[in-house]
Amino acid sequence: EPWEARTLTGVGAGSSNRKEVTSARFSVSSFVFISITSLSVNKEVLCQGLGLPQVPSMLPLDIEVLNLSGNQLRSILASPLVFYTALRHLDLSTNEISFVQPGVFQALPHLEHLNLAHNHLAHAPSEGWSALPLSNPSWNTSTHPLSQLLNLDLSYNEIEHIPEGFLEPLTSLRFLNLSRNCMRAFEARHVGSLPCLVLLDLSHNALQALELGARALGALRTLLLQGNTLQGLPPYTFANLASLQKLNLQGNQAVPWAAWRPASGAST
Repeated sequence: EPWEARTLTGVGAGSSNRKEVTSARFSVSSFVFISITSLSVNKEVLCQGLGLPQVPSMLPLDIEVLNLSGNQLRSILASPLVFYTALRHLDLSTNEISFVQPGVFQALPHLEHLNLAHNHLAHAPSEGWSALPLSNPSWNTSTHPLSQLLNLDLSYNEIEHIPEGFLEPLTSLRFLNLSRNCMRAFEARHVGSLPCLVLLDLSHNALQALELGARALGALRTLLLQGNTLQGLPPYTFANLASLQKLNLQGNQAVPWAAWRPASGAST
């Protein structure tokens, strides 16, 4: 059904490039965001707060920034998102998303910033990293999906568990926000897991267990764990985080001293 767009705005490099369309009615199926300007400069589409029930189709295929925050999206499906293969920044925050179709993000090999905060996800979308189970093989554009991702925000969802394969493809990730979810455990055990990560926010979950591998998270500088229920941690949990500069454990129960003890052969 048609929906009413209160204000559609595309912002170019200068004020003279700003265009605005108000009080217009469009059919979702034929929606074209006509107020995109200076595409050679910023290639942005700004659709926040328009009440959209789905990702718009018929957008320019070379867009690099797509802001769909504050809408009424409930699911993220492969089409039409898989056609916007140049996307670098995708903001899906503050919607009603509870489902992400498997493989949908693999079609976005240049994606650097993905914001899914303030939704209703009960599971981390690790299936979205895998191959698309669709009939069009051209949509599987990368053998290393999301290897360019730098920033992933999944805060303020309902995530209870992080699947084992969730972290493995995110080899360039620098910032991971999983705060304000419902997780009871978190682990990064495999050698080389999240090698570039500098900030990990696990605050305000229900964490009772934390397991970090001896050769994982080698670049981590900030680890936020406040507002959980951690008490018994394995020996050397923090000792192998050689780059760690900030650790917040406020609001947890007693953390054993062994969690700080350096591994055998390591300097204090």
